[in-house]
Amino acid sequence: MTIITTNQYHIIKFDIDQFIFSSINKLLIDHNQKNLSLIFSSILNNRIINTTEILTNNCYTNKKLIKRNTKEQYRVDSTSSIVITFNSSSFIDYHCQELLDYPLRLSLRFRTLGRISNGVLLSLTQRKSASLIIPFFIIEHSNGKIEITVLQLDEKKVLSTVTNIQCGKNINNDNWHWLQLELDRNGIFTLVVDDDSRTSQIPSYVVASWNLNAVLVGDTRRLSSDIFQPFVGYMSDLIFNDEYLFESLTKSQEQIISNFYYYSQHIIIGYRIAFFNLVTIHTQKSYIAFSERENQNKNHGKLDIYFLFRSYVPDGIILYRYAQGLNEYFAIGLRAGILALFIDFGFGKRQIVSDESTKLADGKWHEVRVTRIGIDKIELIVDNRVNRSTLSANGIRNAVSLQPVLYVGGIPNNNNINLTGSGLNAYGFQGCLASFIVDGRLLDYQRALVLNGQVKMNVCSDLNKLCYDFTCIHSGVCLTNEKDEPSCDCIETSYIGERCDKLPKGFYFGKHHSIGSIEYIIPKLHQTDNDIISFGLQTLSMSAQIFRLESDSNSFNLEYEIVRERSYIKLNMGTKQPDVYSGVAHVTDGIYHAIKIIRRLSTVELYVDGIRIKLEGGNKYSRQLELQTLLKQRRLRIGSFKNVSHWNGIVAGMFNKIKENFVIKTHDDFVNNYYCYLLDK
Repeated sequence: MTIITTNQYHIIKFDIDQFIFSSINKLLIDHNQKNLSLIFSSILNNRIINTTEILTNNCYTNKKLIKRNTKEQYRVDSTSSIVITFNSSSFIDYHCQELLDYPLRLSLRFRTLGRISNGVLLSLTQRKSASLIIPFFIIEHSNGKIEITVLQLDEKKVLSTVTNIQCGKNINNDNWHWLQLELDRNGIFTLVVDDDSRTSQIPSYVVASWNLNAVLVGDTRRLSSDIFQPFVGYMSDLIFNDEYLFESLTKSQEQIISNFYYYSQHIIIGYRIAFFNLVTIHTQKSYIAFSERENQNKNHGKLDIYFLFRSYVPDGIILYRYAQGLNEYFAIGLRAGILALFIDFGFGKRQIVSDESTKLADGKWHEVRVTRIGIDKIELIVDNRVNRSTLSANGIRNAVSLQPVLYVGGIPNNNNINLTGSGLNAYGFQGCLASFIVDGRLLDYQRALVLNGQVKMNVCSDLNKLCYDFTCIHSGVCLTNEKDEPSCDCIETSYIGERCDKLPKGFYFGKHHSIGSIEYIIPKLHQTDNDIISFGLQTLSMSAQIFRLESDSNSFNLEYEIVRERSYIKLNMGTKQPDVYSGVAHVTDGIYHAIKIIRRLSTVELYVDGIRIKLEGGNKYSRQLELQTLLKQRRLRIGSFKNVSHWNGIVAGMFNKIKENFVIKTHDDFVNNYYCYLLDK
């Protein structure tokens, strides 16, 4: 007689019969001496609900009675409650110097991560060397069940399948489950998973051919990863032939008393978040695309999702799928620092958001679960905080109408992308992602359909070293330097500093109310069809001549001046009269302003502090003249280039987009070097 017991159920097994009863019921046991039998009666609410009579002829064949309160292989106490966290590369290889003794008895508690569809719990193997491990008895979870695959070496020394046995149900539901197994030398084995059990037999000659001497936990390390996936999740209370195997992981070598030696890789002792398949999305224009075809995944479209993320950016799409030709789509992303899930499958739009009081763009790791409950509800759990929504009175169908392409970290820029009503913008996620599981499948970035933009796999980069929109201010351009650190290109901003946040040193014009100017000589004649000139200006003068870019003959020129607080840009392409653009820019208030002027052929644009100013005029030159004429740069005059009036102010950070160096000529003594400051009125 064998007693198998857990906190949920108990099994009393004899040679022929077995009796299973629930822990919530009372059990009355009566011994019938006349018939040499035991009568088991389950009692609920003081009434007998069923009775089973079992003969006791062979109860003591092994002269060993297993009692309910003794420490046997199926009992759990504090010494064995060691939880091991497995990621996709974790395993523990337990091996003996001698062959394993039959009967083989093991029990194990396990919990899968994120409703992942399959993974190897453990394998009974023949370990010939550290690099040659042959699995013969593989226990895995597959599509919600425990599946045992029995293998043998054929005449060609190739592993072939003998049989497959399945047991249990819904065991990948992100809850703890209990597995127990007993296998004797004759090939008879019993498998129990929660409240389900199976008994089967393997041919004895197959068992005799195995020569088992090792237990490999979490992986097979031998067979194709396309067939057997490694385990991702948690295990506890692994007992093999009366020995608590996980105990050795927490003891020093001198303290271990065991029949097994072990070697482990990437395991984490304790119940921890499992990190695997890390990826860094460096820019908000980057994304990853996966092929997600229905015939490749039995769980396609069931909306079971798990992932980890960390970011400093409060907005960005993390996951997206859409239906071609329809307005249906599914999206998860950050919106103002809150995680938002949005669904439209044709039954109306629904959204679920995380706790609005907790901003998630804080640079810390956050855990996300999306789970479908029944036919009409979906659950969003962020850091163990639950948010639920009823999606439709008609229920929700599987998302099989969605396109077989899954976007992670961002979306492409095309007309098929639909974000109507979600409040999400089209920017991608910027930061780190890890442990992505979609509909039971691990997302392997090595097998991605598209890696677009700056994506770094197998690492979470230092988020402080990424280029963000806010890394450089005043429209500075963030670049990664040779040390893999962010740096700001401030060349066109009229600012300086690590973040383009400091005022540059400039020239002060109008000392003692006198006229002054600076002339930059371009050594080599520069001919171009476009110009970019940027500078900082600080003045209280209502009128001022700021700069003039001209050719040798002075027939081609571009100049900028202020007349009665209005900005004027004059462009002369070799005619008697220039083309004149004007606009109100409000730059004479004594505050430092960044000004940029862009000429493309005969069209001109004016920007002040990053804002485009509406210009009037500027329609003199025909398109034919535009295509024929280039401005031949020779010199750049700054200040009172006409020598007809003086003005008071500072010009700093002047930039003219050409490759040649300037030669500076100062025309008088009334131009001084100054750092920019607020002018007193």
